Amino acid sequence: MNGYLLLDRDGVINRDRKSSVQGIEEFEVLPNAKKAFGVLATADVEVIVVTNQAVVGRGQLEEGELRRIHEKMKRIAKAEGCEILDVLSCTHASEENCSCRKPKPGLIDEAHRKYGFERSETWMVGDDRRDIEAAIAGGCKPAVVRTGKGDQWEPDDDVPVYEDLLDFARKEIN
Repeated sequence: MNGYLLLDRDGVINRDRKSSVQGIEEFEVLPNAKKAFGVLATADVEVIVVTNQAVVGRGQLEEGELRRIHEKMKRIAKAEGCEILDVLSCTHASEENCSCRKPKPGLIDEAHRKYGFERSETWMVGDDRRDIEAAIAGGCKPAVVRTGKGDQWEPDDDVPVYEDLLDFARKEIN
């Protein structure tokens, strides 16, 4: 595979928390996500994380702490050989009705403007229905992982489902 890979964060890369990740000490990478970074490191793919982080808009997390969390995530990926090209976050609260909060495709549109990837050839991996809706609205190929919220709902038949990010990476990237 050549190209780009869009990943949701919570529930795909790290353990999803009911009250959101509110500090760097609460950011816990899923064991198979670390292994998936190793698989992605061997592929010709640019990884971009696109994530809703309303916890900032609600005043429960400072922007600086969000940056530190994302730097930690990048260091963990890099330790496995995988460079995360970019992390794009919607920090608006849900009620702000912005264009970047998934299920709207604003984050995908921003990534496309910055990097010019072919949308129809780009996977968007998520665990939540809104990730899949954003992928479809943004013209990308959606994929669901059963980690996070992914085991709580059933996608349409034409959306592939994987156990976790490692399962996806092994089947679609390598």
